[in-house]
Amino acid sequence: MSSRIISRALRSSICNRHISSTLRTQLRSLSTISVSDDPSKFTLRVPPNSSTETVLEQLRHLREQKIHVPALSYEADSAVVLATPTFARWLMNEPFMASLLSSFTQRDIQVLAAVVDDLPPSSPFGAPAAGFSVMQGSVEEMLPAFSSQPVLYRGRGIPQRGSLAFTLPGAAPKTKNLSVTLPLANTIFQNGLESTLLASSWTAQGEGALTLSSVAEKNEHEIVLPTPLTTTTPRLSVPLIPVTPPRKILGCLGNILSVIEVDGSPVPASTELEAKVQEVYDSRFAADNLNTSGMPVDIWALISTPAASLTPFLLETMKSFEKAKFDGPEEEATVGYKNAKAAAELLMSGFRLYRITSGGGGWDKRRGRLSLDAEWASSDSSEDDLNMILNSADDSGPAILQRGVVSPGSYVQFVTAPNVGDFATSINPASFPGSIVVGTSSSLHDGVQAPVDVGGDAASWVWGHFGALSRKHMFVSEKGEPSRAGSDQESVSQPRVRTKVDSPYSYVTL
Repeated sequence: MSSRIISRALRSSICNRHISSTLRTQLRSLSTISVSDDPSKFTLRVPPNSSTETVLEQLRHLREQKIHVPALSYEADSAVVLATPTFARWLMNEPFMASLLSSFTQRDIQVLAAVVDDLPPSSPFGAPAAGFSVMQGSVEEMLPAFSSQPVLYRGRGIPQRGSLAFTLPGAAPKTKNLSVTLPLANTIFQNGLESTLLASSWTAQGEGALTLSSVAEKNEHEIVLPTPLTTTTPRLSVPLIPVTPPRKILGCLGNILSVIEVDGSPVPASTELEAKVQEVYDSRFAADNLNTSGMPVDIWALISTPAASLTPFLLETMKSFEKAKFDGPEEEATVGYKNAKAAAELLMSGFRLYRITSGGGGWDKRRGRLSLDAEWASSDSSEDDLNMILNSADDSGPAILQRGVVSPGSYVQFVTAPNVGDFATSINPASFPGSIVVGTSSSLHDGVQAPVDVGGDAASWVWGHFGALSRKHMFVSEKGEPSRAGSDQESVSQPRVRTKVDSPYSYVTL
């Protein structure tokens, strides 16, 4: 879509500015919550059925009634504005955006606006929120390579979903800098765009008024989050429940697991798992806690680092996962939450998480093979190539395309994610440890609307908070050079943090 069309959409007018008595009641009951003292970020949680009239009046109310509101950061020259899909068209509405921006700035400003699937809930197992999340900062530091000038895309072909890459710096000099990449929401039915990511420049006109100077469509952009003022480092949380013990990989080919070791004997990779999955299914069925969408039991393979770098400590950490009885959502959430720290420690040590996409059954050498999700492991291989690997009776041919995904001697542990369903909001009242939250939503089925915490009929302001969730996945990777063990010439590079996480309720907080 050309910048001219986007600009025209941004300049569409807002109608019906009459304020009803119901709206005035909502404004009087507008609640504010503070999760940190940082005035550079805030989240506005809005019921999905809100009108632009309602939200604009709430913005005016914010400017006029600064009671219990931290001082806003008027000095920042850039802002990131995230919205959920219901409000995708609002980001292309100039009067609305001007009012939103003028609620926290009175100067020229560069803006990166994007539509994400959900906003973070109040607690790890809570329902995601709808609305807007805003963060201010220096354009040079927060938005590297920012430009609101239109770019001519050549040979784009099929439109691709855009993404945001959040860089999370550690406070200590030797801590790892993480990059968390989130796919943007599909907005094709909201505004005709495969995804919505707009870079715009706004000019101050006096008395708080802002006008649009330029706008450009983007496909991806980096957002550098602020360095913590304390010793806080990015914290990864991935709640998982073990389905099998850790097993040594004896046979594999690319992204295909063929043989593992169980009690000292080689067995087809899927044999033990098939029996365990049936047990999980039966337990969840008895507890009336089966998945209502997708697979009845989702399974992931937690793959260790190669044998040469697998320490006894990491192997013991794999074995330390608490087991679940799968007798209800509360029990699953409790166990998954307890295991989240150990799972994160493994992933931060170079382990990787792969969804099991197919496998089991088969005959002869093909019996019991499991296929791991290879979407991010090899972008050049086609589905036909992967099927050829899965059905191949030998260790040659197209499997070369997937070599290196899994290696013999590594360990695999099959895990599932807690299925908490509609009981999420009452399970874990604890809040997040940080004021910035990015991660995966409670629903990991793209295009399926997750239950949203509407917080009643009125909007609420959450001060000192910023975040976004994806219903597809997040990709977590380490930035910079890999660390090295030892100081002599025989020192070896430690495994890099690099994994796709597509299990629900997974977050990185800062």
